[in-house]
Amino acid sequence: MSVTDIHCLLVRAIKERRYVSFNYQSLDRVVVCALLGLTNEGNLAVRAYQIEGKTDSGRTPVWRNFLLSEMNEVSLGERYSCISLPGYFPSDTSFSRIDASL
Repeated sequence: MSVTDIHCLLVRAIKERRYVSFNYQSLDRVVVCALLGLTNEGNLAVRAYQIEGKTDSGRTPVWRNFLLSEMNEVSLGERYSCISLPGYFPSDTSFSRIDASL
């Protein structure tokens, strides 16, 4: 799947409020995507709240930016209606461009 395809899928996930599962750095993850765009470093990334799966730190839930270029096996999950996202700031200053957000 290309970065463009992943970008389109994540825009859809944000608009439709769907969980996303993928493999990142050889670890399977399930997240709620909150913000998608271009980081200040010039990388396409998604700001997401990881609710399931493995992490390097061993903790979930956790906020994290994921680079689209490093995401594999990306798929949409079920829709969610009400979920708490503590610590979410829609005006994330680590992004220079926002393509989609909750």
